[in-house]
Amino acid sequence: MNKHDALPNNRVKRMPTHETIERRTCWLTGWRVGLLLATLCAQAVPLAASAATGPAPAPVIVFAATTIQKPLQELAQQFNHGQTRFEFCFDSSGVLAKKIENGAAADLFVAADTGWTDKLAQKGLQLPGTTNTILASTALIVIQPAGNTPIQALSDLPHLNRVAIGDPATVPAGTYAREALTNAGAWEGLAGKLVCAGNATAVIKLVELGEVDAGIVMTGAPVNQEKVRTTLVIPGMLHRPILYSAMRLKNGGAPEKAQAFFTFLGTPAAQAVLRNFGFTPAPEPASRAVAGPR
Repeated sequence: MNKHDALPNNRVKRMPTHETIERRTCWLTGWRVGLLLATLCAQAVPLAASAATGPAPAPVIVFAATTIQKPLQELAQQFNHGQTRFEFCFDSSGVLAKKIENGAAADLFVAADTGWTDKLAQKGLQLPGTTNTILASTALIVIQPAGNTPIQALSDLPHLNRVAIGDPATVPAGTYAREALTNAGAWEGLAGKLVCAGNATAVIKLVELGEVDAGIVMTGAPVNQEKVRTTLVIPGMLHRPILYSAMRLKNGGAPEKAQAFFTFLGTPAAQAVLRNFGFTPAPEPASRAVAGPR
């Protein structure tokens, strides 16, 4: 029996969506990679020891898409010579946006889709007097286990046994993947073969384990090049531009330090770090005014 057919049916759930195609093609995975589907939060760990005595200052709390984890952590180390305390929570943009809507305290939100930051601004959760900023853009890639025969085009994916993407309901990479696959005429051919994961890390882990034949993530995602290889860069014409948007939130506890870090993200030094991790920095990070609460 093929190992892809050996998934325990009682440990997999159908994707909760009203869209017929997704309901019959997309499965939420929570079995082998259950731990990876949880939000990754670092609990206010200082990046450098402080010589000051007394109560520690409030950390800058940053909620950010999983795919931008490594560059943000490096930028936090560079900012203020590592003397500012940060608390990071990384997950899919949609999951983090829902946490913020439900009252989670955070100073900054960095999403892999402008729709999520716009939504929070429209709900009145943005710090008054501030605007969203486009930090960078990126591309979609197909990754496969290192030993697999590489695909040549998206039209090859329906010929595979299983393909992993992020859950289109909450993971921007999954939303973009659905757009690209639909426009390439490959979406319906993947009926019953798609495995939807909670974030990019989970997609990558499924590919590393060989539980799927391919996965779709964004460039910048933390791919282990020894276990996984990029076999296809998906043409940008097949989906909307992938833009990372940052916003200030009104319920954070360190507004001055958060504003300083927010400004730092748009500097040439910060943009160079993003470039090193595979992102295409905005030439001059652009502010975006968003309609107020409605």
